Order: sequence, then C-alpha cells, then structure tokens
Amino acid sequence: LRSSFGFGFFKEAAAPAAVLGALIAAPLCDWYGRRPPLVAGSVCISIGALWSSLAVPGRVWDVCIARIIIGAGSGLLSVAVPVYVSEISRPDHRGKMMALLTLFLALGVITV
Repeated sequence: LRSSFGFGFFKEAAAPAAVLGALIAAPLCDWYGRRPPLVAGSVCISIGALWSSLAVPGRVWDVCIARIIIGAGSGLLSVAVPVYVSEISRPDHRGKMMALLTLFLALGVITV
C-alpha cells in the first residue's frame, strides 16, 4: 500500500469482480436454475471472508484476492436473489416481496 495504485487496488478490488459476477449470473441461472448460483455466491463470500480473516499481517495481496472473491460472490447474488424471490413468491404477494427486498437492501447499504 505504499503507492497510490496499491491503495486504490486494495480499496476497489471487489467492484470489477462484482460486475463480472453479475454478468455471469444470468446465464448460470438460466442453465442451472436459481439455487446453484445462490449456493455458489454464498460459498464465494464465505471463502473470501475466511481467506480475509486468515490473511497474514503484511501480505496485502491476500486481502485483495479475498476481496475479489467476495466481490464475485456478491455480484452473483445481486442478480440471483431478486429473481429467486420473485419466482417463489405468490403472484398476489410478489410486488410486496420485491419492495421489501429492495427496502432491506437499501437499509443494509445505508447502515454499513
């Protein structure tokens, strides 16, 4: 983190991976159904969090790799979760469920 590039990469490592995760999520949901991408995204986030928590002090690139893995998982989930929620909801409750999902996502972004 001694250079501005290293600091910027550390800070924004998850964003490009989230974009790639979101781009591959739709084809994965079409090919394999909704649940396998949900599981894959959750596994990516869990592995990235574990990797990040076990990173050796001083090895910044370990944390950067963990952030990339977390970003890919969150991008995948950002596409798969709304589709899954809308599909499992009853038609008369679908709008309410999507509104609540959006509300709680926004509250999570604001509070974290």
